[in-house]
Amino acid sequence: MRLIVLFILLNVFACVAAQTSESDDNYETAATYYEQGDYKNAFRYFLSAAKAGNANAQNDVGNMYKDGEGVAQSYTNAFQWYLKAANQGHFYAQNNLGDLYLNGNGVKRDYLKALDWYTKAAAQGYDEAQFNLGTLYNYGYGVKQDYLKAYEWYLKASEQGNTDAQYCIGVLYDNGDGVQQDYMKAYEWYLKAEKDGDWMPQYSLGRLFLKGMGVKEDLNKAESWFKKSISSNADNPYSYSRLGLIYALRDKNYKKALEYSDIAFSCEEIKQADKGQLVKIYGTRGHIFYLKGDIANANKILAKCLEIDPNYLESDDDFSKVMTKTHKNERNIVSSSDIDSNIFTSSVINKNTFVIIIGNEKYKNEVEVPYASRDAKIFSAYVEKTLGVPHDQIKFVENATYNDIRIATNWIVQAMQVCRGKGKAIIYYAGHGIPNESDQSAYLLPVDGIGNDPASGFSLKDLYEKLGSVEAQSITVFLDACFSGSKREEGMLTSARGVAIKVKPAAPTGNLIVFSAAQGDETAYPYKDKQHGLFTYFLLKKLQETKGDVSLGDLSDYLTEEVGRQSFIKNNKMQTPTVNVSSSLQNSWRNMKLK
Repeated sequence: MRLIVLFILLNVFACVAAQTSESDDNYETAATYYEQGDYKNAFRYFLSAAKAGNANAQNDVGNMYKDGEGVAQSYTNAFQWYLKAANQGHFYAQNNLGDLYLNGNGVKRDYLKALDWYTKAAAQGYDEAQFNLGTLYNYGYGVKQDYLKAYEWYLKASEQGNTDAQYCIGVLYDNGDGVQQDYMKAYEWYLKAEKDGDWMPQYSLGRLFLKGMGVKEDLNKAESWFKKSISSNADNPYSYSRLGLIYALRDKNYKKALEYSDIAFSCEEIKQADKGQLVKIYGTRGHIFYLKGDIANANKILAKCLEIDPNYLESDDDFSKVMTKTHKNERNIVSSSDIDSNIFTSSVINKNTFVIIIGNEKYKNEVEVPYASRDAKIFSAYVEKTLGVPHDQIKFVENATYNDIRIATNWIVQAMQVCRGKGKAIIYYAGHGIPNESDQSAYLLPVDGIGNDPASGFSLKDLYEKLGSVEAQSITVFLDACFSGSKREEGMLTSARGVAIKVKPAAPTGNLIVFSAAQGDETAYPYKDKQHGLFTYFLLKKLQETKGDVSLGDLSDYLTEEVGRQSFIKNNKMQTPTVNVSSSLQNSWRNMKLK
């Protein structure tokens, strides 16, 4: 009997050994095909080895699904194969799972699960996972923001030569986050990180030499680093911008300086810049105009900076400082409105609220709408901070085309469907509206639309029908536009008759509430003193005063009184905000709230 058992065990071990050998052979064959660029055969052999339990192959199959190499791209399939390898302790796969959870690819975004998988990989000494843990702590994803812990994890990764971690340590010293601010140490870490030819530490080195931080100011060395950064990444707006400033400061060559500034704004990557980065690029351009002595254009840039960041004048940016000093005793300084700062931040998170915000200011075929972009941006800040709507649940579109509006509308409808009747939606629009003269119906005008062509507009009737058909707790629409054919200021758009037209308001359906800036043939005016639309200013003022805790009825009464009064005082014209409510909410809407 013992001999029989021994014989069986030997056969089992022989089978396992044969399978392992075959798995290793398949993996090596796959690797050869992959190096040759034959991804289809590489995937076939990787898959065979992965099915036999080879953890390396399982991770590689996950990679090929993730990147769509040799097989149709699928994050879901990538996740399944990464999970198999990760459960065998494969630290590359564990880190890859962390990436999927961090970005919400193939799985629901979950920072805590990302943290868990990164921690497992980091415990095995994997520098990429250590760097990723540092990033979670640096930005507070899934954990309480902790710059010191970020520094500690970055340091572990940097000791293994991870240049991304070395750069981030430089940033921490540069900003004084988690460590005492030390520009010399920032310089030393940037210099370590630069050895791989990454443009970001090269740019940062140029910035230190430009401003003399941690090193002696040297515009020539700054120029050299900025040019090196551009060689590493030609689509790098930050280095072009600072090069322009160097030519203005050192060479007084303002033409060349502005040419480099123009290149910065033409870079594709500028679309990815956050508000802090974008305002610095604008500020640098404004500084060039200031050095040139062109204060008029410098003022225009300052207005743009304040539109992006209402608190810009309080920053330590060089352009902010010189413009504040220049205008210290003058009344023409471009200042932020009282509603643009001191925005209350709520502790409540409205997980079931989704928002569309559209600011149409710059039209291709019509005049601009003053302050529409600023209106939309500040409204967005109130929605996120005061009303507690998560950033990912706000779709902000500046200068929206017809298709942009259509895509945003479909997105909000899908969001309500996902919420299964428990969702709330807010839609805000600032821009031109136009009438259809033949039937007095109203349209939103996209930036690529034409004022006398309703076919190029987005029908309010169609919008209301689409929103009214979806099940939701409420959908509240704010329209800072008039639909009479008038401009936000005096005058008319390219309407056929050149006279104001009294439109017939479309009837809301479902659970829809529509706030309009003006009624009938009235104009929706700007509030120049506050640099906002008149309607939007008082809408935001009420949200500021009440910290967002205001009923729609009280908001309506406030808007009617304040907008009407201020329009008469400033414009000697009537502007009467209106509320149009679906029949299902006639008895309840006044007690409803946005929050």
